[in-house]
Amino acid sequence: MGPNDFVNPDQRGVELPPGCKDLMDVLRLGGSERQEEGVFAAIYEPVISFGELSEIEEQVKTFLELGTGERLLSVGIPQRRIQVILLKRKGGLTLNFSITAKQRSVVRRMFQEPKIGKPYDGRAYVSVALGPAKDVVAGTIGELLVHVFGVLEGERLIFHSYEEVERTEEG
Repeated sequence: MGPNDFVNPDQRGVELPPGCKDLMDVLRLGGSERQEEGVFAAIYEPVISFGELSEIEEQVKTFLELGTGERLLSVGIPQRRIQVILLKRKGGLTLNFSITAKQRSVVRRMFQEPKIGKPYDGRAYVSVALGPAKDVVAGTIGELLVHVFGVLEGERLIFHSYEEVERTEEG
């Protein structure tokens, strides 16, 4: 089964927040989006930490347990162009990442129905719906990093989470 002809990688997918056409727009979103609600404005503040593969389970557990609004957790190694984004929305969880042509077969074996876009600049964007079980989500991210991207224990990962924070107009 080939890529979905109805998916246009140059347009915003349903899995991305409004105003975002790709994963880089999602990362730029942190702190810049405001939705006015009376005297309160919803904004997204980034929380950045560093760790290793063994810390993914704790990061995912914290991410899924805290907050009720839309949230984003990014795990990656920027120097190696590795970035896995977990989006939590009202409709559920999605895992988003980009792959090279060589990595397609491994991704297709790992996930039953991955949505793989058409390649752009040598990489294709992938989106996978996930269930809510914390240990399964963490294990899936760990397996993806190890089996698809070749991340080894001991490599330094960067974790970005964007949390919705309520602030008054004054502060």
